[in-house]
This record gives sequence, structure tokens and C-alpha cells, in this order.
Amino acid sequence: MIKVSNIERFATHDGPGIRTTIFLKGCPLHCPWCANPETWTLDTILMHDEKKCVRCHCCQKVCEKKAIDFDPDFKINRNLCDGCQKCMDVCIPEAISFSGKEMTIDEILEEISKDDAYYKNSNGGITLSGGEPLFQFEEVFKLIQILKEKGYHIAIETTGMYNLNVLKKVEPYIDLFLHDIKHLNKEKISLYFLTIMACLIACLFVVQKIVKADDLIPSDYRQIVFDQESGLGSSEVNCVFQSKSGYIWIGTEGGLYRYDGSSFSLY
Repeated sequence: MIKVSNIERFATHDGPGIRTTIFLKGCPLHCPWCANPETWTLDTILMHDEKKCVRCHCCQKVCEKKAIDFDPDFKINRNLCDGCQKCMDVCIPEAISFSGKEMTIDEILEEISKDDAYYKNSNGGITLSGGEPLFQFEEVFKLIQILKEKGYHIAIETTGMYNLNVLKKVEPYIDLFLHDIKHLNKEKISLYFLTIMACLIACLFVVQKIVKADDLIPSDYRQIVFDQESGLGSSEVNCVFQSKSGYIWIGTEGGLYRYDGSSFSLY
């Protein structure tokens, strides 16, 4: 089963052509500016649209757990809510919805196939988004393999926050990577997401892209194949980052290394 937040048909901004975008639940990041915070957790989340709400209080009346209140605006006690979704059923203006539905791969494929003619005529396809679409890797990878077998163009909107072994497995099946670079301002990225940028850069190197992020990484810097002879304690490089001082920091399974241009030092 795959936990899905939403499936958007006829999407035109998530890759070439007309597409179906599948928003998946789960993300290791909690970015302050996130457009889809309901996807952070795998839990089913009640969502309330203030603009649609007409204050009829039908949702409050039907809630057996007394999780909904108006004081004067809509409030939800998530510790009491059991996700029964009765409030959504009685909400005529559709101000209440739930993010998070368990779907089988067959159910997802059935939804996708409804627009096959549009994909074919527009050179479109399927985009996996989220959250981080590879957060639920095992089941999502099965879905990706089936989509590729069926000939769909596959794009993935990704944070790059996962082990490189995950990327190496999925990369042969993906036609388009849409990498979400969180910020290009070096002060802000250093303050909030230093490690995030490091892992993102490492993932970009794997798919053979050149990274330009202000002066953090020289534009001609690519991933180096490190081995035992280079002085590293592990051949598994998880992240690479160049600091303002010019040192290159390499995160591996064996620890954190600093490279000064000639030798590696374990920290």
C-alpha cells in the first residue's frame, strides 16, 4: 500500500505535456515555506479551507469525539480526532478534506490510465511529487518499475534527501528529475539547511548534473570517485559540501572527512 495525499489530473506545470501528478505522503524535511505541510507525516491529516467554510457547524455536531470547535473560527484538536471523516461527509461546501489515503498500486494505475490519450497526444506522462516521493521507497519503487514497463514518461519532484543507494536504484527508470533546491542564498542555506544542501548536491552529482549555487560549489566541480587509496575509510559517499574556507567535506558511512586539495583527514 502507498499513502497518497492527492492525485492531480491534467497537471501542466510538473513536467512536459499533460500529466497526472501523484502527491505522496511523507517527507524528512519540515521547511518553513513548504506549500504542502500536510505531506510531512504519513498520518491522515484533516484539512480545513477557511474560505469555503460557511460556519454551519454541521461538522461540529457530527463529531463524536468533540474534536471540532468554533471559537469563533474553526479549530481542530488533533489529539482527539480519530480520522473517521464524518465531518467531511456532512460538509456541503467541501471546506473539510483529508490528506492521506492508502491506495494499492492497481488503484493508482487505474486512476492514471484515465488520461492515457492526453499523455500520448501531448508527450506528457506521470509526475511523482510530495512530500518526498521516495520517502515510501519500497512500494513507490515497485510503482515506478510498473509505470516504466507500461511506457509512461516519469518525472520526479524530489528534495534529494535520501541515501544515494536509493537514487542509484531509481535513476535508470526516471526520465526527468525536478530537484527542489531549497535556497540559493548562502547565509540562509547555511543557517537552515547546510546538511540538506550537501545531500542534494551529492544526488545531483550522481545524475551527472553541474551544480551552480552561488559560490558554494565551483560550477565545474563534479562528484569524485573516492576509494581506499585516496585515504577514505569508506567507498560509500553520502554527501559532499565545500565550505567558505575552501575545504571539501565528505560524509561517508565511516565518518566525516575533510579534503584540503591533497589529502583527507578524518574528523
